[in-house]
Parts: sequence; C-alpha cells; structure tokens
Amino acid sequence: MDTITAKLDPRTRVGWLLLGFALGGFFDGIVLHQILQWHHLLSGLADPAGSDLRFQIMADGLFHLFMYVFAVAGTVLLVAARAAGRRAVTTTEILRLAFIGFGVWHLVDAIVFHWLLGLHRIKMNSDMPLAWDIWWLVIFGIVPLLLVLVLPNRGGPAGASAALTSIVLLAGLAAGAGPLFNGAATSVIVFRAGMSVVPSSNEAFLQAYDQRSRTGE
Repeated sequence: MDTITAKLDPRTRVGWLLLGFALGGFFDGIVLHQILQWHHLLSGLADPAGSDLRFQIMADGLFHLFMYVFAVAGTVLLVAARAAGRRAVTTTEILRLAFIGFGVWHLVDAIVFHWLLGLHRIKMNSDMPLAWDIWWLVIFGIVPLLLVLVLPNRGGPAGASAALTSIVLLAGLAAGAGPLFNGAATSVIVFRAGMSVVPSSNEAFLQAYDQRSRTGE
C-alpha cells in the first residue's frame, strides 16, 4: 500500500491536534497576557483576587504549565507512533491537524472562559468587550478552521519542523505587531513581599526608568 494513502495512525492524529491546541493556548497567553497585557487568565474575578497582581501572574503561570502538559502529551504520542513504524505524515496533514487544534482552543476559550465562566474577556478595559471577543475568535478561531477546508491535498511526507515553523512564524509576526494596537500603557514592576526600601545603588537606574516612562507617556 502506498505510504501516502495509508490510514493515519490515531496517535499521530491526536498528537498533532494536542500540539495545535497547546500552540493556541501559548499564543493567547504570550500575546494577550504578556505582550499586550489586555487581561490575565482570572481578570474577571471580583476583588480582592481580581486586583491581586501576584495571584493573577501565578494563575497565568499555571495556565502555561497546563498548556505545556498538552504539548508534552502530543509529543509523546507522536514519538510512540513513529517508534511503531507508522507512515510518515505529510505537511498538509500536519497543518490541518495543527490548525484544527489551534482553532478549537480559541473556540473553547471564547465559549467557556469568556462567556460561560466569565473568567476574563479579550480586552478587559474595553467599552465593547463582546466585539473584541468576537473579532479575536473569528481571526484566530474560525479562520484557522476554514483554512483546513482549503488546504490542498497534495504533498509528500515531510518533517514536522516545516509545518510547525509556518505556524510559529505566523503567530510570531502577529505577536510582534501587537504593541502597535496597544497604545500607551503603564508598566508594572513587581517586587518580592516585604521589600519597602530601595537600595541606594539602584537610584540611578530608577531615575533613568522614571525619565523613560515620562517621555513615553
């Protein structure tokens, strides 16, 4: 039987779906939590938890750890399928499965975390949070799923790196352009608990930082 027409191993299929899902979570966390700083995972909670920055950052870290578990699980499945001598997966198949996982993450995020649980919204300080939720869902949730339908069926076996590089490159470009839409923002510095006195050796650094912050306003 031709290696391209042979049935794709279920472990390979699930593995790439999990990796795409994890990439969707990492993309959201890196772009929205850290680069744009539009929300944290639990920004929708009432005070005092909602305004506790240390708690919010810890929740973001646990979220990324959870996505890391998905990525590791997907990798284990792919290695197991490869060790069993299953047929090589094509670039088109990798992209389709990864895009499905990426899009499904954004569907889950919008429906469950935004609208059912109310843990956060895409842009917390917006006067129209639903509009931001919808356009983000369309661009990063619906569009990847539509791309699955239009990807060509041709293409021979290829390494996973080629397909993943395409996805990561597109995500990186979108992340890099993010600050262009963020406008002026207030920087937050988090110190360890109990630190109240600034060492004199840091005075010059703080003055320079303050001057840069003022000019950036």
